[in-house]
Amino acid sequence: MDQFRQDSLQMLSDRLQQLSDISSRFDALTKETEGKLHNVIETANVLQQKMSPINEQMESLRAKRKGYDSCRLFLKQTSSYQDTTEKYIQELKQSKISNVEDYVASLVKAKESLDFFATYLPQEKNAENLQYIITEGSKGLRDKFKELLTSITYSERLQPDKCLSLAGVGAVNLKEFLPKFSEKQLQELRIITDWLDSQGKTAEYSQVYVEVRSLSLCSSLKKFRDSLTGTVSTTFGTSPLLARRGGPRDTPSKVATLQRKMKSRPTALTQQPALFDSVDQSDLDADDVNAMLTAFLRMAMLESLTLPLFGFKFDRPQQLVDQIVAKAKENMFEDVHSFEASVRREFKQDPESLLRLVAVLDRLRHLRPDLSAASCPPAFKAGLEDLAKDMQTQARSSLEDFRDEIVKDGGGAGGGSGSGGGGGSAGPGGGIVGGGSGGASDLGVLAEVAGGRSLPPDGTVHELTLKVLKFLQQLHDFGDTAHEILAREVILGRQQQQHGGRQQQQQQQQKEKDKVLGAYLSQTLANLLRTLDSRAEHYSDPALRAIFLLNNYRYVQNRLERDKMTATVQAYNYEAIKFFEEHQNKNRQSYLNRGLQKCAAALELGGEVASVAAAAAASAAQPTVGNSSSGHSDGHSRRFGVGANSKHASVVVKVCRCQSISCFFIYLVLAQ
Repeated sequence: MDQFRQDSLQMLSDRLQQLSDISSRFDALTKETEGKLHNVIETANVLQQKMSPINEQMESLRAKRKGYDSCRLFLKQTSSYQDTTEKYIQELKQSKISNVEDYVASLVKAKESLDFFATYLPQEKNAENLQYIITEGSKGLRDKFKELLTSITYSERLQPDKCLSLAGVGAVNLKEFLPKFSEKQLQELRIITDWLDSQGKTAEYSQVYVEVRSLSLCSSLKKFRDSLTGTVSTTFGTSPLLARRGGPRDTPSKVATLQRKMKSRPTALTQQPALFDSVDQSDLDADDVNAMLTAFLRMAMLESLTLPLFGFKFDRPQQLVDQIVAKAKENMFEDVHSFEASVRREFKQDPESLLRLVAVLDRLRHLRPDLSAASCPPAFKAGLEDLAKDMQTQARSSLEDFRDEIVKDGGGAGGGSGSGGGGGSAGPGGGIVGGGSGGASDLGVLAEVAGGRSLPPDGTVHELTLKVLKFLQQLHDFGDTAHEILAREVILGRQQQQHGGRQQQQQQQQKEKDKVLGAYLSQTLANLLRTLDSRAEHYSDPALRAIFLLNNYRYVQNRLERDKMTATVQAYNYEAIKFFEEHQNKNRQSYLNRGLQKCAAALELGGEVASVAAAAAASAAQPTVGNSSSGHSDGHSRRFGVGANSKHASVVVKVCRCQSISCFFIYLVLAQ
């Protein structure tokens, strides 16, 4: 047992000894390992210190690799630039662009290469060459833009026959006159403008656009004006004046003749003559001015509608349209001012010429809808309003001069005497017929016809009466235009409000218009009657004086009724027609009394005077129509015998209608 224990203890001791040996060896190994690790760490630190330059070199290599890749890209872009721009450079040297799309693509490649140089190689000498090429290429594109735009514009330029269609008074569908561009043409223009926009050159090609369109507009207007010059046409307006000046109302249209003249004088597209430089500007008539103003207004509106068709990126397109029409507007308005001056000069010798100016104002009044349209250029509208204001001022001043000048050379004498003249009384103008201002008339024609030397020897209608009534009738036919001139209303610009709701308001407005125009007609007629009453005093024979006044008063009344001016005159003075009738009766009775007194004295008829008077009255009640336009024309006659023993054979009572006025004569037929 003890032996077993000893053996076990011995074994345990041996084991413990082994473990102790192992532990000793492990400790020794650990110390050795620690030493080696320490050496490794020291070696690693040394190596790390040695790797820093290597890392720096690697970073440098990476940067160089990046630069290498960039160089490869640069070489690729440069190669692409050289390949794609070779044709472009050749065209640039020849100043010719055959294909706009390829040309712009080459410029885009050149621009990419230039940007690359600016980013990576700012000192690269080729950058300057590229910049020069791009600059010259942009100039070439601008010239190409002008060439294409000119070709498109002149191929669609309005010819005189189309301008003629635009010159009508009625509404016109402007869309029918818009140019029709091909998609290819527009595409090329847009490619060019997109490139120029990217280069900040929008202002340059916008000025090219203004220049080309302005020259085209001036050229179209000049051709249209040349086609109108010397041609009397009744197709441009509805003014009553123009229908009378050229001939009868049913004057045939001269459009075919006008169009033949247009075709016989073609103008080369490359020629850009100054507008209105070949014709005496005072030769224009109202028809021509109306046609030119109307056509020009609508052509300016067409410019506003045409600009969006191109699709250009203009910041202020309306200002460009104003610039386009500026030159043509300047020339046009100079022409109209010359027309005004010619009217002003002619008015002193021919007052009727003033109606040409009224006709132009009438046309402008009918153009109000066009001027209020959004497509009407603001600058042109403002200029036309100022032009209308000047013409309106001149027209109103001249109308007042015409009214006032009638009584010069005719004033101061008052009316006629009781039974002799049948003159002075309250006239249709509301004043006193007698007592004018006196002095000499500044209007040559009125001064000439108002003088006593021009009195008709047989007492027929005075030439002044004919001229004044013709003038008033033509002025009256202008209606609302004449009213606005006389009432100092603005024909263009700040327009009067139109009350279209209630019929009562419309009727009241019409009454006010008739009253204004009626006042002018009445005042002018009053001045005319003053002059006639004064001139009648130049007749030594009271009977001739009476028949002169009777004829003129009757003529005035008939013209007022025939030309539908009676209602307008009565709107201002309701007693006007009654005034004419009273004075006709008074002068008719004066003439009869004087005529029968002469018969009684010459024939010594005594009691037979009553029968002659009765026969004369019966004849006067049966007027006839004569055939002569001046002087008296024989109508029916009645002969009364006075007895075989009488010194004279008979008395003849004759009736005629002179200048559409009933009058009659009693005169003696001496025995043969």
